[in-house]
Amino acid sequence: MQTGKKFRKNTGNKSLRVLKEIGMLCMCIMLAGCGGEKEAKKTEEIKATETVKGQEQTEPVIFEENGETFESTEEYVYTTSKLNVRASCSTDAEIVKMLPERAKVLRIAVGDTWSKVSIDEGEYYVATEYLTAEEPELTGHLIAINAGHQEKANEEEEPIGPGATETKAKNSIGTRGVSSGVYEYQLTLQVAQQLEEELTARGYEVLMIRESNDFDMSNQDRAKMAAESGAEVLIHLHANGSKVKETNGAMTICCTEGSPYISNLYADSYRLSKDILTHFVKETGAQSKGVWETDIMSGINWSSIPVTTLEMGFMSNAEEDTRMQTEEYQQKMVAGIADGLDAYFE
Repeated sequence: MQTGKKFRKNTGNKSLRVLKEIGMLCMCIMLAGCGGEKEAKKTEEIKATETVKGQEQTEPVIFEENGETFESTEEYVYTTSKLNVRASCSTDAEIVKMLPERAKVLRIAVGDTWSKVSIDEGEYYVATEYLTAEEPELTGHLIAINAGHQEKANEEEEPIGPGATETKAKNSIGTRGVSSGVYEYQLTLQVAQQLEEELTARGYEVLMIRESNDFDMSNQDRAKMAAESGAEVLIHLHANGSKVKETNGAMTICCTEGSPYISNLYADSYRLSKDILTHFVKETGAQSKGVWETDIMSGINWSSIPVTTLEMGFMSNAEEDTRMQTEEYQQKMVAGIADGLDAYFE
């Protein structure tokens, strides 16, 4: 009897333990299942969030403006030639500025005909066909040449330098030859075009700021165009004038060492001015009137690369004016400028 009771008691205890263990196992399975569901749900939510974020960052937006269909983007592109920047996507729209060849610009939307670009915190339009995603490679030093003045004066005022209160006309036609009747803007373009050919033959890359007389761009914008192109130096070509008819000779102009605008460029600009003047007078035989250091020239003050202005001679001097119109003397002027650049980069 006693043995039977003990057996039943032990059997009952064992059954109870088994039931407790089964209960605990079920609870663990349930908890594990709940945790797994929560973890799986959390993982799905993360994936979904990442997908949404990815779509926000990469999925383009399609929209239309003035009959042109655009697709949003965000990429840097380069100009393959000089390029008008317009206020809207139309060839009749206002030209806001001109970009030089090789300029780097942020494109924010692209269409078949027009691209929308961000420049100076504004949004403008340029022709798509003149943009490329490939960064241009230079085979030699890039030189910016500005043929001074233009056919029609622009008498609107602009500051003579960044932050300046003093202003002057954006551009003028310049002086005129007393014997030849040729305008300064005509002479400077003739020499600039020949200089482009000579420098190209010597292995330089050249940006021509002005390629025609029918052109309107302020001195400030010309300096900015040179910098935007990636040019290493900027050369302004000019001819001089004086009330004293006997005055003759060539000079170069650069900023002062204490310039309030570009004092950081003084050393290189002075050396550029000195080298060009030295070789110019050596080649042409013109009288050297030295390097004039001044801070009143807007084309110099607005530059952000080493810069010089070459006054090739006095059109108010009959003899020098006549000489500067000849092909032979122009070739000497061009050779002298090119030799000066060679010396500067050596």
